[in-house]
Amino acid sequence: MKATDPLRADHDVLRAKLWSLELYLPSSHECAGTLSRLTESLASCLRSHTEREERLLARFTLRRGEPPGESLQHLHDEHENQRTRLAILHDLLTRGEAVPEDQLATHASSLIQDLREHMAQEEAAVFRALDEQALTRGAASARAELMTEPPSHDYRAAIDQRIHAICLDRHLDPSAQASTEAGCRIERFLPELIQ
Repeated sequence: MKATDPLRADHDVLRAKLWSLELYLPSSHECAGTLSRLTESLASCLRSHTEREERLLARFTLRRGEPPGESLQHLHDEHENQRTRLAILHDLLTRGEAVPEDQLATHASSLIQDLREHMAQEEAAVFRALDEQALTRGAASARAELMTEPPSHDYRAAIDQRIHAICLDRHLDPSAQASTEAGCRIERFLPELIQ
């Protein structure tokens, strides 16, 4: 197991959500509610992933004796740009008025393509470098460090957010009493969430 496996798993989840977004976009006017929930879920996952990724990169940069510099700032700016563009897409999908389909399709396809390219570049360059550095320190300790959150992290909020995303992904109402399916899925993911 590589040190960056949790980040790669995040990328797999993000890719699946992007695929779903592409699937539903041609019917955007008929399934606006589904697309709205999907973009909210995608935004939540993207925010969580990019924050963890940036923390990890800052730690590894400091470990190498380098101050976090331009490259980390550039990565942060790219992540912020992606989150902003996703918020714009969400706004386009949730407006009360009809948005021209070509405008929606152009914005969405551009964002989806950029996110996919960004993740591929990270995996090819950044994650590879992090994994190589972790080999010198031991993958287990690097992975443990990756999963370690700062003490101020509110685990309950993170768990609630993940459960909410799981419910939305499964078309379940997260505010309703847990159905058997929702309960099973939450129990299955709970150990991973607590880590």
